[in-house]
Order: sequence, then structure tokens, then C-alpha cells
Amino acid sequence: HVGSCSQLSDYLGDDVLCLARHPTASDSPPPHPTMLLRRHAQSGFSSLSSEEDEYFGGVDPFAELEARLASDAPPPPPPASDEQVLATTHAWVKAVIVDMKVCPFSHSVDKAGLPQGGVTYPITRASSVEQLYQAFWEQVGELDRVDEREVATVLLLAPEFTSGSAEGFDAFADSLNEALTSLKLEEKLQLVFFHPGFAFRDGKERMGGEGAAANFARRSPVPMINLLRTPQVRAAQKGIPTGSVYDTNEKNLASVGSEQLQEMLHRCEWSALEGRTYLPHQTRAAIESAANR
Repeated sequence: HVGSCSQLSDYLGDDVLCLARHPTASDSPPPHPTMLLRRHAQSGFSSLSSEEDEYFGGVDPFAELEARLASDAPPPPPPASDEQVLATTHAWVKAVIVDMKVCPFSHSVDKAGLPQGGVTYPITRASSVEQLYQAFWEQVGELDRVDEREVATVLLLAPEFTSGSAEGFDAFADSLNEALTSLKLEEKLQLVFFHPGFAFRDGKERMGGEGAAANFARRSPVPMINLLRTPQVRAAQKGIPTGSVYDTNEKNLASVGSEQLQEMLHRCEWSALEGRTYLPHQTRAAIESAANR
């Protein structure tokens, strides 16, 4: 898992080397699982290769240009406060996840799951991969410590992490899913990822064709990681098949339209969805009954 993390991280693997040893190792095993973090020895300008550093004599040839461009650039807009992020997220969850029943087992902004339990919305200001890995594993530990009726699911909000790069967020998501497999945590935990630029990659036309509206089942105001308890997911799938949920969501989102949904997401305003009616999700029993007629 750490090796996979280092491929995405800003420092791990480049500036910091991680050496792992386990008690089952045949050569001088440690008494406990051990991880040694060692900083690479560096000299000269660190962001250039050793050959480039030697060629430029340890001087960054782009420093003056970068400083001038930075001084000419307009200041970035101030980040939204935690209160603003939380209020926007709650409005989106109520309008799309709960009222449209994108997740048929979300009962309200604060209640979801089978059995029904609480929903938490921790916010991390992580902007680097290392910081978000840390915030994610802290939430994994917290979810494991509390009863499912107290906290059924977690939406970890990361408003300052790859908000403009869905592809970068996908790469990060892949590393977490790989971790669940390698650490044998899939029996306890499953993950769903949301991003403002999310697009399904299921072979259908999702980038502007008829199926584009379906993307908004996973397009959120800020990047999010949804931590779900595997037993609850399996209990839900017994009642309503996953494929049926996707099909119904696609039809309900298409009834609104991708352009309107994108405008709502851009403005963080979903009041136009109030009062709309949507197709209900079909239970497994209803689907099997219809098939046997």
C-alpha cells in the first residue's frame, strides 16, 4: 500500500524513502511490524534531475520567471469556510441524494443505512496526497471504533484537493481501492467517490451525449470520499439490486437534464428541484415478480 501511495505522493518516494520490515521476514526480523522513513540526501536545486542540477550549477533557471508570473497573477479567491462547505454539501445531499433518491437508503441529510444510523461530514483542508491519505485513514479508524447505529456512513469532504482535476482524483481513488484489497478490508469497508467533474467510464456516451446526465449521480460540490460499511451495503443490495439503482438514477437525472444539473452545480443552488417527482426504485422482489409473469 505504501509503495502504491508513493507513486502519487508529493514527497513519499521522491524526498522520503519508506522501508518496511515484518516479523515474518527471514533475514533479521524485527519484533514488531516496522516502517523506517528516511529522507533522501539532496543538494542543489531539488526539483531538477541530478544531470540538470549539475548543468545549471545548482541554480534554478526558472525561478526569476516563476516569481514574475506569480507577482502578475491575480490573487486566488478565498477558500470557502467550513460552514459554507458544509451548508452547500447538505443542500446537495438533500436535493440529489435524498429527495431524488440517488441513494435509496439515505433517509435524510443526517440518517442513512441499514440499519439506520448517523451520517458524519468531516472536512479536511488537505491539498496534498499525503495529507488526504492521513485524513482518510483517520476516518477509517473512527468508523471502526463506533457502532453502526451511531455512525452508518462518512462523507469526507476535501474542498482543496484536486477540485479541478477529476482524473487526478480518480488516480487517488484507485490507490485507496487497491489498499482495501491488499489490506483485506473489503469485508468491512467500501468506498464511493464524488467529484465536481466526475464521469462514468462504463463504455456509454457520458461526455455530452444522452447519458451525460447520469454523471450527476456522482458530481458533488467538492471532492468527497464516502466510507460505507460493507455489511450494510450487502443488506441494501438484497433489497434493491445495484444495477436497478443505476438505471433508475439515470432516468431520473435525465428527466432534469445535464445542462440544468450543471448549472445548479455551478451555482450550488438546487431549489429548482423542489417539488419534482421521480421514478421509484424497484425492489428485488418486484423485479423478480415481473420477470416471472
